[in-house]
Amino acid sequence: MRHHPTVAKAVNAVGIAHPISTIWNNEIASPALTNIRILYNDGGARSWPSIRLRKTSSIKVGDVLDAIYEYFQTPLTQQEVSRLQGMGLPLLRTMQRRVQQSLNIPSAEWRQGYKRIDSLGENYYFVGLRLMPNQNAGDTVTLDLVVADRIS
Repeated sequence: MRHHPTVAKAVNAVGIAHPISTIWNNEIASPALTNIRILYNDGGARSWPSIRLRKTSSIKVGDVLDAIYEYFQTPLTQQEVSRLQGMGLPLLRTMQRRVQQSLNIPSAEWRQGYKRIDSLGENYYFVGLRLMPNQNAGDTVTLDLVVADRIS
């Protein structure tokens, strides 16, 4: 989730990686969904809003990955930085690592400051989404965002 999802790899059920472009335009579900809410459950530490996706046509894999990427690229406010640092999260270290590994010019990336992605520490690999039972209302399907420190 540190890099734009178009450079990601998709891993199939038997562990074979292939370019994300092979599934980018696939619908995320059948029957097609046009309204979803994605939650990032962090135990309440970050208190960020959910990710909402509403389209007039079916939501595609690429739509979801773009939305998640943009969500975690959101800059942190000074209040959020203070609160997260007070909780012992290593924001500076993870921001430095993000800048070093960035595909952008490091100085330009550094000037953007802390982002939500930095608060994840080493847990920045997108693993998938889980259906959240009993949280679906009307035409909205609620999904739980799953992240990990590595892909096994």
